[in-house]
Amino acid sequence: GDAVAARESALAALEFKPEHVKSLYRAAKAHLILDEFDECENMLKKGLSLESDNAALQQVEAELRHKRRQYEARSKKVAGKVFQGLDYPDVAAQKAKEQAEEEAKLAEEERWWPWAKKAFLEWFQWQVAAIMVAGVVLLALLLAALPKKHWPIVLIAFVTGVPVVVGLFAGARAEDEKEAAKAAKDKKKKTS
Repeated sequence: GDAVAARESALAALEFKPEHVKSLYRAAKAHLILDEFDECENMLKKGLSLESDNAALQQVEAELRHKRRQYEARSKKVAGKVFQGLDYPDVAAQKAKEQAEEEAKLAEEERWWPWAKKAFLEWFQWQVAAIMVAGVVLLALLLAALPKKHWPIVLIAFVTGVPVVVGLFAGARAEDEKEAAKAAKDKKKKTS
């Protein structure tokens, strides 16, 4: 309905009974709709001092915080547009410098992504992922087949066994890579 009429009605009710929480809620809600933030906050403080756990008042309080943030962001944006061409030369130079730094940062992030992808693919081992998937499937089958009294043993074996198998596999692969690097180094020495 009409927020102005709701506000006036709630304020009139509060004149007769200043501690009526429902009237405080309605007044706060009407003030919020009319963007009267300070008045809304005053009504909320009175209401929450009477009933601090009132969910409706807490909801209006959250809406007030959200609407204030939106209003502040909108005000900054409008002020930026209004005063955009009025910057002094040193302020304009500072803004240009900040913009250039931001663009450089974005460019750096764009270079970072391919490196991170390559590093991940070098580190990632499909065999380890396959072992993990096989372990999870085996675990699911065992849990489905065994009675619940055996589940703790199966889970303990899974939680301790799978990392051991993965570690052994990864360690073996690391040793193979070291030996290959050493052989390549030795071969390079012989040809020199």
